[in-house]
Amino acid sequence: MKNISPETLDLAWQAHASSDPDRVIELLAAKDILAQSHGDIEPAVLLGLALHDRGRVIEAADAFEKASLLGPIPDEARITLASCYAQLRRIDLARDLYLELALSRRLDPDLMLKVAGGLSAIDSPQLAMKVCEWITEQDESVAQAYYDMGIYSANCGHALYISEALMRRAIALDSGNFHYRVGLVSLLIQLQCEGEALDIARTFEVA
Repeated sequence: MKNISPETLDLAWQAHASSDPDRVIELLAAKDILAQSHGDIEPAVLLGLALHDRGRVIEAADAFEKASLLGPIPDEARITLASCYAQLRRIDLARDLYLELALSRRLDPDLMLKVAGGLSAIDSPQLAMKVCEWITEQDESVAQAYYDMGIYSANCGHALYISEALMRRAIALDSGNFHYRVGLVSLLIQLQCEGEALDIARTFEVA
């Protein structure tokens, strides 16, 4: 069994930060990291993230599962594992893991938004909407949560005026977000409010 040196691990993290999963895999895959001790969870998780980034979903899920046998893995890795399950059509496992993470209420808003997005991707927009509600209950200033909730609300089949109100709330919190304004214009067209949609579109600045 080959140990991972601190230098190799540092290089792997640098490659990960530089969005170079191939380099991460090159540095770590040849090592028998998944058979090592509790203290070596970190390289196992890093390998799983890199494999997932390269679309090697089965191998990534295997890496995360084996890493979890060594001890608790980080929340971001658990979210990625749930994404692996979803891509492998192990939908119940994905949903259960996403909900376990969301119900813990310990995740920061960015990770909670990823959980909501994951639930939406497995055709659970109602659950995704609930996760966004939990985000806003803890922090009313997270504009993305309101915007995403508007999208999920529409996907749930709720009246579109609810989505409109949520999107407008997002824009009120982050008026400079071009993406939010484009989404609202699209929604207003669906609501046959073409005049108002055109007024908003006229405010767009072309770079």
